Amino acid sequence: MKNKEKVELNPDQIHIKNLTIDDCGMKDADFAALLDVLMRQGKLKSITYINNEFSEQSVDALSRILGNSAANCQDRHFQHLECLKLGNLKVGSQNCPGKRERERKLIYDLMVAIDDYCLKNPLKRLKLQELELGYEVGYDGYEKTPDYSTVHYISGQFNLNPGLLELDISHSKLLPRQLSSLMAALAWQYTDAAGNSPSKMMM
Repeated sequence: MKNKEKVELNPDQIHIKNLTIDDCGMKDADFAALLDVLMRQGKLKSITYINNEFSEQSVDALSRILGNSAANCQDRHFQHLECLKLGNLKVGSQNCPGKRERERKLIYDLMVAIDDYCLKNPLKRLKLQELELGYEVGYDGYEKTPDYSTVHYISGQFNLNPGLLELDISHSKLLPRQLSSLMAALAWQYTDAAGNSPSKMMM
C-alpha cells in the first residue's frame, strides 16, 4: 500500500457552520474556549448545546459571538448566527447553594445579549429548554415588584424578530403570570380573521 501524503489543514480553511454538543460531559471553560476559536472563523450559524456544563465563561463567550456578529453585520463574508438551542444545562454542582438563582441570572444575562444582537441580526430559531426562565429584577431588589425579567426579553423577540421560526421554552418553570405575559406579547403580533389587530380590538 502506498503511503498517503499527509495533508496539513489551514485553520483559515476550516469553517464549521453548525455546532452540536449533546451530553458530552463538556465543562464550562472548554465550551467557552471552543466558541472563542469558532468565532474567529466567522462562519458559525447554528449552536446546539444540550446537557452539559454552562456557567459564566460560556455566557461571556456566547455574548462575544453575538456582539462580534453584530459588529460585522455589513461584512458579506461573515456568517451570522441564526440558531441557538440550549437545554438541560448544568450550572455548577447540583448541591451548590444558590444554584437556581445563579442559573436564572445567567440566562437573563444571555437574553439581554440576544436582544441586543437581534436588533441587527434576528435569530430564526431559539430554544431555551428546561431552563430557569423565571428570573426577575426589581428596582427595590424584590421579585414581587419586577421591572425586568427573562420573560420580558423573550417577549421582546416577537417585536425585534418577526421572522422567528421556532421558539422552544419547554419545561422552563414559568409562573402562570409570566406565561400569560408571554402569550399576550405573542398575540399582539397577530391579527384576527377580520384583519383586526389586538390593539384595535381593545379600543
